Amino acid sequence: MDERNKKEQLIIKICCLIAAFGLWLYTTNVLNPIRTYKKSIPVVLMNADAIGQSNLTLIPGQNPSITLTLKGTANDVYSVTENQFKVVIDLGAYVLKKGENIIPVELKEIPNNIKVVNTENLWAKVEIDELEEKVVPIKTDIEGKAKEGYYALKTNINENSARITGAARYVEKVDAVVAKYNISNRTSDLQQSVSLKPVDKNNNVVDYVKVEPSYVNVKVPIKKIKSIPITVKTTGELADRILNSIISIPSSIEIAGEDALINSITSLNTETIDLSTSSKDEIDIKLIVPEGVTLINNNGYVKVKITSNNILQKSISSTIKFINKSEDYDVTSDISQVNIIIKGTGDILNNITTIESYIDLNSLKEGTHSLPIGVNIPSNVSLVSVTPSNINVTIKKKVVETINGN
Repeated sequence: MDERNKKEQLIIKICCLIAAFGLWLYTTNVLNPIRTYKKSIPVVLMNADAIGQSNLTLIPGQNPSITLTLKGTANDVYSVTENQFKVVIDLGAYVLKKGENIIPVELKEIPNNIKVVNTENLWAKVEIDELEEKVVPIKTDIEGKAKEGYYALKTNINENSARITGAARYVEKVDAVVAKYNISNRTSDLQQSVSLKPVDKNNNVVDYVKVEPSYVNVKVPIKKIKSIPITVKTTGELADRILNSIISIPSSIEIAGEDALINSITSLNTETIDLSTSSKDEIDIKLIVPEGVTLINNNGYVKVKITSNNILQKSISSTIKFINKSEDYDVTSDISQVNIIIKGTGDILNNITTIESYIDLNSLKEGTHSLPIGVNIPSNVSLVSVTPSNINVTIKKKVVETINGN
């Protein structure tokens, strides 16, 4: 009986073993079979600085990868992540060139439960460009305006230029770097550290380049605006014309600057206009601007408008009169009329038809005298000539006739 039980137990154990083995085969081959699976794995680029010694650099934005054929159980190969792998290219280990480079990769880390089938001939594509640098100017970009009645003077920055470094294809696009800041509604100076943005000729931002320095200190003086009149300075007189008025356009101007300086200024003078050599009715003339003063909406020049009337001449014949004549003398002259030429504006000359001319006999004795001719002309015209300018005057004592018998 015992022998029979032992045999039965052995048979049971063998059956259990066969069942377990069958279950294992089922589980392995049916429920979790061995599978192969292709997965894209990113490639890490190491020692990128090494190629800089050959004046080369990586094209930014590259994400090289390789496709690995993985083998393992279904659960393992389908659950594995790319972070469990480490695939690298040592850029310092190869001689590289500008353009596209096909470089072998190294499998540094692989999960223990995964087998990589395609370990041979693994290559990745890496694009390289020349390392270039250049110096570009720093420009400012002001957003907004100071509060009404205030003005932003010239911006001061602690640098004039910046160095751009990177792949040639991007560096060549950079035309300048821009410091952008906002002064909306400000009434006081702005002092700020501002980042520099590289831009092309169309003011579009250029990515993938290094800017040194990356920040600059910006100072924008914000000052009050003052309106003052413009004074036109002249010398000499107009030739053949009478000056009516001389004005500047505009007649006033707005200025800004340090408070103490601006408060001391009551007007701005123009450069001196020499009227004696001027033949134009309008002249663009430069303003004399004190140091430290900024003109608002003006290029430093104003237009000066000169209004005048042309000077004409008129000839008038005048009968000579004798003044201060003594009743004891007879006076005769060789000429009784003179020709007088005067000048002035046409409207004034048209109203003048006579001019008084005279000889002053005051204190003169008998004899013949060459005397100058005097004329009385209106104050708004001027004398050109008197012809003749002198005449001979003979003065004789009157003879008193007597009658016989008286």
